[in-house]
Amino acid sequence: MTKVITPHHNALVISLTVMNLLVKRMLVDNRDSTNMIFLDIYNDLGLHKDIMTQKATPQVSFNRKVKNALDEVTLHVYTEGRNMSTKFMVVDSTSSYSMIMLGKNMDTQHERSRM
Repeated sequence: MTKVITPHHNALVISLTVMNLLVKRMLVDNRDSTNMIFLDIYNDLGLHKDIMTQKATPQVSFNRKVKNALDEVTLHVYTEGRNMSTKFMVVDSTSSYSMIMLGKNMDTQHERSRM
């Protein structure tokens, strides 16, 4: 397996374990302002809506359309032998990615795991 040289500023597409399930096609990007999970994937993971916190937040999509995020949810993300509670906005939109995660969050979590 090839190592990724950090810091980097290019988008990565990875797989991570979220809530004990392997999630593929997760975009890690430094340009986004929040972590997002798309509603279809949320439902596919079998997660219940009662763990969501209502929080209507406007999101601007890549085509510059404004769409409100449905809710916010905290999910357990497993990386490098660590379990991290990470907040995601739940968005009812289609995407070729299952989730979008902030690259700077991943860098911080990576630094903490090396200490």
